[in-house]
Amino acid sequence: RLLLFPLVSVLFFTLIKSPDLDEIEFKLNANFETTGGFGSNQVSTVFGAAVFILFLFVWYRWKFTPYSWLDIILLFTFAFRGLLSFSRGGMIGGALAILFVMLIQSREITTFSIKMRPSKKKLMIYTPLIIVGLYLTFNIADNLTEGMLRLRYQGETAGTLVGSKEKSLTTITSSRNDIFLEDLEVFAENPVIGVGVGLSKNHRKYTSGQLPHVEFSRLLSEHGILGLLYFLILLFQGFMIFRYRNKMFYSNVLLAFFVLALYTSFHAATRTYITPLLIGLSFIVISPKNKKKPFNEKNIIYRTRLSR
Repeated sequence: RLLLFPLVSVLFFTLIKSPDLDEIEFKLNANFETTGGFGSNQVSTVFGAAVFILFLFVWYRWKFTPYSWLDIILLFTFAFRGLLSFSRGGMIGGALAILFVMLIQSREITTFSIKMRPSKKKLMIYTPLIIVGLYLTFNIADNLTEGMLRLRYQGETAGTLVGSKEKSLTTITSSRNDIFLEDLEVFAENPVIGVGVGLSKNHRKYTSGQLPHVEFSRLLSEHGILGLLYFLILLFQGFMIFRYRNKMFYSNVLLAFFVLALYTSFHAATRTYITPLLIGLSFIVISPKNKKKPFNEKNIIYRTRLSR
């Protein structure tokens, strides 16, 4: 709930500040009108995270609002407005996190013999409903934009449609690929301590002046070998979560937080607090004080991996 409250505020802000959808001319680029004038990439990122968190409420039968049907409406509202931002990374991230939880869903607490997952009957009901609901939401948004949304997610641009540009990894990733490769070149030239915080944009040849969108390449180019070491530590922590997943409550959620945070850093760097916040949360370990006693709130302690 604490994660969702500020995101709901952002949602209502965009609803209030955005013009009527009939007045907006949708094109094959990021849309700042549907995001209340703020950065579409950032808004899409937090909306994608909100979709995933609300999915968890539905999946585990929690309640954000007093009514489950209202939680579902809120989920699809976030998805709809996020799609209309025409920024793809955040929405793809939310969808990947949802698929991740669905695919790895199993008995999370085999050690404690506690079953903390939806029943098979609930899975058979919720899974197709959520998938169909998200698909319908996409199609409604696509029809509203007269097919522009589908073309956007196919990687088309105004140039590729008229034939003046060839669709490539550069056009599909909005030049993120070029920035990433040039950051690696900067790292190769300055492997020890990098070029300094915020200075990689000044050392690139073709993408000079453009801010890095991939946190991994930024760490390498600006911090050198120390940035690589930091990234490897993060990956090791993620591996530890996976390794001990059968000894932790809600381990699938913790893993999904880590995956979503890592994915977000590859399309939005750390422009939002989603990446550091979710990585920090993913390191939380929830386990019983006494494994012999039944699971209840009094037998649960919360501690971080570091203190462990």
